Amino acid sequence: MKIMVYEYEIEYGDFLYKFLGNVTDENFIWHITDDDVIKGTKWLFEKEDYTAEEFINLIRTNESYAIFCNIRVYKNNGIKNIDKDKSFLNNDFEIKIIITDNMFIELYCNNEKIYEILKNNLDQMGAKKLDNKILETWY
Repeated sequence: MKIMVYEYEIEYGDFLYKFLGNVTDENFIWHITDDDVIKGTKWLFEKEDYTAEEFINLIRTNESYAIFCNIRVYKNNGIKNIDKDKSFLNNDFEIKIIITDNMFIELYCNNEKIYEILKNNLDQMGAKKLDNKILETWY
């Protein structure tokens, strides 16, 4: 598993699409929990699970603001129950993304292809890579 932490000041606009819009594998389910993502005056996500097409169409907007969000991407064979006795790092996801305080982006990647896509997206946006040891002070 690859772990990355970035700092990037997320502003009102199309951050989610710039960051995630080119992860387009149709065989993925996007699972959203604990979200504070605003579109205009409403919440962007109205349910927890989205197909790849639904998710990409939803984030294709210039009007969102991601304050906090927990996103997990699973293969389309279904979301496995998360074993609360295991570390979330040992659960069956392709990627896990945690956005905190509209500034910090944590990536946990079990999929090398998606890791490279997201890393390149963040680098192109000018995000600052932080030392992963910072996570030890957060949790």
